[in-house]
Parts: sequence; C-alpha cells; structure tokens
Amino acid sequence: RRRGNNASAFRMKKFDYFNLGNSFALYYLFIFFGLPLVYFLGARAVYLDSLRAHASLRPGVAAVLILGLVSFALGYRAVRSRKNTFPRLGLDKPWKEKNIFWTFTALLCVTLAGKVIMFLNGHYFISTRVFHFEPLFGSINSPGFGQFTGYFAIPGFVLVALAFTRYFQLVKEENASRRIWGRISWSLLTLEVVSGLLTGNRLPVITVIMIYAVVRHYAHKKSWKHFVAVLAFNVMVVMPVGSFIERPGDMRSALKTSKPSQVILDSTIGRFSQNVVVSAIIEKTEQYSYGKSLLNIFVSL
Repeated sequence: RRRGNNASAFRMKKFDYFNLGNSFALYYLFIFFGLPLVYFLGARAVYLDSLRAHASLRPGVAAVLILGLVSFALGYRAVRSRKNTFPRLGLDKPWKEKNIFWTFTALLCVTLAGKVIMFLNGHYFISTRVFHFEPLFGSINSPGFGQFTGYFAIPGFVLVALAFTRYFQLVKEENASRRIWGRISWSLLTLEVVSGLLTGNRLPVITVIMIYAVVRHYAHKKSWKHFVAVLAFNVMVVMPVGSFIERPGDMRSALKTSKPSQVILDSTIGRFSQNVVVSAIIEKTEQYSYGKSLLNIFVSL
C-alpha cells in the first residue's frame, strides 16, 4: 500500500499542469463541470442558491461536453504519437546579452507607446470617465485604425514573459544582475495588472498573471502550491475587483441587498461556469428540424 501511495505521489509531483493537453483538459473541466460538481457536493449551503441556474447540467448537455473532451483527448494523443517535436523555450542555451538588451528595449518602447495609444482611444475607463476623451483613432466597433488599437496590449504580455524568463535564468545562475531584473520584472507585472484593471476587463489581468506563473513553472521552480495560489488570487481578488471597476454602480447596489460573500461568488464562480452557454445553444435549437431544407429539395423532385 505504501508503494502505491508513493507511486501516486510521484506521479502527482511529476504531473505538468501547464502542459498544453493537461492545461486544456483542466480548464475544460473547470469551466463546464466545476460549478455543477461543487453544487452537487453540497456547497449550495454556502451562498450558492443564486447560482443554481449556472450549476444545472442536463444529462444531454453533459453528454455533449464529455464527447468534446474525449474527442480532444483522442486527437491530442494521436498528434503526440507522431514523431513531431514540440518547440522548446531554449533556456539551456546561452543568451546573448546584447540581443536581450535591444529586444527588451524595443518591446518596452512599443509597450509604452501602445498604452498611450490605448489611453487616447478610450480603452481605459479613466479616459472617458475622468478625462472625457473621445476615441482619437475611431471607435473599436468601426472600420479603421481604432478597431486594432486593443492589440497594443500584446507587447506588454511578451515583455513580461521576457523579463521574468531572464530574471529566473539569472537567479539559477546566481548572477548579481538578478536583483535588477527582479525589480524590472515585478514592476512590469504590476504595470500590466494596473493597466488591465483600468480597461475594466479582467482578461488582460488574468492573462499576464498566468504568463508569470507559466514562466516561473518552467524557468524557475515547479510548485502546485504556487499554482493554486495564483488561481485563488485570480478568482478571489482579480474577478471581484475587476467587476467593481467595470460596474461600480451595480456592485454597490448588489452589496446593499446581498452579503459581500454572495456578491463575490456571483461575480466569480458564475462568470467562470460556461455550461449554461452550451445548454442554451442546445435547448434553443431543439425545436429546429435539421436537414429540413434538404428534405424539401428531395420532396420537390
């Protein structure tokens, strides 16, 4: 029995939750089956009554979701069975200091310029609520340059990944420059988190935090405790704070009629559960007769 427990513990320790296949499967299970499982296990006693609609999962919908997960597993296994090799980060190769400096400098300039463009085009809520700016380059919903200004958030993600990769590599080498790169990396992460929150959108914040977690996982140290802490921070801090910044009036009204814990759960767990979307697609199309147009063609013949 001890050998079995040790073997299970070893497999759990070696389990790579950021692997492409594993991370997709975990995310898939989380967004479709996470809330129904929690509700089924009895968490409805902990302020989850208002989330009953999100927690319901009809057998037909569950079958479709399970079929999707099984199909992905079979396809992913088939691809991995080939002799194709997946690209690697290349941390085991020497980095050229000159290339790192110029790449970092170029990305930093593009990132800062992009944030100025996003500010002038109204992507940050302070642009419209505080400074009352009109989109300088046109609305994001209209043809023209304005609809592409949101993509200027991407260089910031790349910059954070590069900075932390370099920082963790220097930590491994015990290089004296690691302290400087540490300050740079954490400053950039803070900038991206604040920048993301100011857009009123939680996705950029969660994205950059997960980028940090992935880089730390592969370039520094694998720790499931750190992984759980990052997920908990996203769910319990980023989601509620983002909801309040996005809709402060609605959140204040909700806090007047509901307990804070209820509001936090409604703005986090309810947003993550996506089985209600699949349920709506299936339920709202059951009345349609698929293939009716083709049937009419044969009848007309």
